[in-house]
Amino acid sequence: LRHSYANAQMEGCKKKAVIFDRGGRALEVVGFSGSLIKKTTGNDILTATVGERGQVGVATKSDTAQSEFIVYEKDGNEMFRWECASERISSVAISDNGKFAAVCVIGSEDAQLYSKLHIFDFKKDSPIVSYTYPETALLKTTFGSEGYVLTVGNNLFSTVNFKRGEKKDYPFGSGELAGFNFAEDGKTALVVSAFGDSNNAELSVYSHKAKLLYKEKLEAEVRFVGCDETYTSILTQDNVLSFNNKGKLVGKTKAEKYSEKTIAAGKNIYLIEKGLVQRFSAISDID
Repeated sequence: LRHSYANAQMEGCKKKAVIFDRGGRALEVVGFSGSLIKKTTGNDILTATVGERGQVGVATKSDTAQSEFIVYEKDGNEMFRWECASERISSVAISDNGKFAAVCVIGSEDAQLYSKLHIFDFKKDSPIVSYTYPETALLKTTFGSEGYVLTVGNNLFSTVNFKRGEKKDYPFGSGELAGFNFAEDGKTALVVSAFGDSNNAELSVYSHKAKLLYKEKLEAEVRFVGCDETYTSILTQDNVLSFNNKGKLVGKTKAEKYSEKTIAAGKNIYLIEKGLVQRFSAISDID
């Protein structure tokens, strides 16, 4: 796919991906058959997402509010719009059934930072439920299953079940977020390092139903976290570590000096650096 985006970003879901120009106004949804939707927004794009059923959610700046959230059907027609009067949208997600959206916003009041997580039913104009997070910047959110929404902030991990009215927060305490990622089903992997000691970190992995699968100590500085439904891959300064969903280390591969990220995809791990992609088996001999 060729593009002329100045700040190209991509979010994928199953067999589709939305590629958008953050800070620009162009986006495109692509699938195996090629381009599916091309849109030009009226204001600069903050972030975007694509749902399993083909809807595209786009957060932009706004002429009449701080930001706004627009959802397009898979044919490109607008189906939903919400203006956020006081906050800036930081993350958006669409449920697999195409009926709900999760929107994270960040604001400030009396010089105090806060965030909110809004859950929308597309049949209604306003959020069906909202949650407030004082002194927190919510970074990214995703849908799990059975009403669960999993969200990572700068100082906590949060799970809510909007169908049951449940909410649980897992603060990082004095720790610092070193990296995180979501699998397509909502499984969440995050690494928190000790304050002032990047070589003392802990990996926590949660299922798509917000259940803690395992915690694992990491005695290495973490450069990137990747995960899919089966494996979690951790890029450290020296190695790529691969864990299964029981927390067992099943693979260890030497990383390159300029490796930037790792992607877990089924039985393979992809190690990416500028101009080069290497593929390894997720399971390998461990020294």
